[in-house]
Amino acid sequence: MIKIFFYSVVFLLAATLSGCTSTWVNPGKPATALPADQQACQYEALQLYPPALAYRLTPSKQTPSKTSCKPNDKGGTDCTTYSGEYTPPAYSQHDDNDKSRDKAMRSCMDARGWRREKEACTGKCLWESSGIPSYLGLD
Repeated sequence: MIKIFFYSVVFLLAATLSGCTSTWVNPGKPATALPADQQACQYEALQLYPPALAYRLTPSKQTPSKTSCKPNDKGGTDCTTYSGEYTPPAYSQHDDNDKSRDKAMRSCMDARGWRREKEACTGKCLWESSGIPSYLGLD
């Protein structure tokens, strides 16, 4: 139940901050039936595909150092060595079940007679790079 609340908060925040809109429509039901059907389908999808967090490690890297030499006015050579660049390891996590849960949510909503209706976006939608599950209605 906490996860459903979390997704609801994310949905409201993203919808408030974005210029893009997309919603579910059902010609056979009033719009007031949408929240109950969404919550039921979200719960069903979470039961079928609970979050399965996976962690990724991007290993550290070290580029090699470089030495540049050039002749000087005294007939010798001046050399400068530049150290390589170190990139520390990076850790990230993702939900392996996100796409399956998204499909289950959409199937459930379809079975209840709901269809997605998109409106034009103005500018870049915030969630395009946020990783917010699309079944929340933000695509």
